[in-house]
Amino acid sequence: MSESITYWLEALQDRYFVARVTAARVLGATGHKIPDAVPALIQALQDREAGVRDVAAEALGALGRAAQPAVPALLATLNDRNKFVRNAARKALQQIDPALALPAGPARPRSERSCV
Repeated sequence: MSESITYWLEALQDRYFVARVTAARVLGATGHKIPDAVPALIQALQDREAGVRDVAAEALGALGRAAQPAVPALLATLNDRNKFVRNAARKALQQIDPALALPAGPARPRSERSCV
């Protein structure tokens, strides 16, 4: 594995939010050439920051069918506490397999809403 690929995979674990988001974006754009990109992005769906989870879902969607192993994790992400993450997961599923297209879900009750 080249140093640049290793760098971006490791950046998904960086302590800085911007580094993790940037890494997810890069892997989404180039991940079809990187065997470890999908597992790393699946792990990023569990990040503590909603912005990272959102971009990880978008990146998986950008990989299309190559991200098929991410379908179970993306289905679980449909229950994320953040509506943007849920929407990104829904869109990613459709991009990976159009047969998985799901309608927009109902709004979560106010007690379950979060800015995170």
